[in-house]
Amino acid sequence: MASGGPSTGGPGSVGRRYEDVAAAFLAAQGLVVIARNVEAGGVELDAVARAPDGTVVFVEVRARARGDRGLPEETVGPAKRRRLARGAAAYLAAEGLWGRVPVRFDVVACEGPVPDDPSALAFAAVDRAAGRFEARAKDGPVLTLRWYPNAFGSD
Repeated sequence: MASGGPSTGGPGSVGRRYEDVAAAFLAAQGLVVIARNVEAGGVELDAVARAPDGTVVFVEVRARARGDRGLPEETVGPAKRRRLARGAAAYLAAEGLWGRVPVRFDVVACEGPVPDDPSALAFAAVDRAAGRFEARAKDGPVLTLRWYPNAFGSD
């Protein structure tokens, strides 16, 4: 994750739990997560999913526990987008999918406290058109999610 954001360290790390939240959210939106934390072309891809229409979706997850240091999605700049595109190309080539499937890049931004058990979350649209959602565990704090489908091309 970007400086000042949660670490994506080991399987139980805060960053991995935010990625678990994003994976559960994507599944709730009808996507099937087919790979997580994949190394391709020297790049770690947070999640690879398949949309209902067959599109392969490369998902970058960004998170911040607090909003006082800017929005997490603001950390996906041009250099990061180019690295993700390089990783996606390597993944598609390795899987024999290059040129055979539609592709898009999504960003899921999480803001707020990471839950201990992301599988117990309920997701609700705050403003579906703007891609704003909330995730809440029973009697737990609210985590805000912003979903940017087709967030960028390969610049």
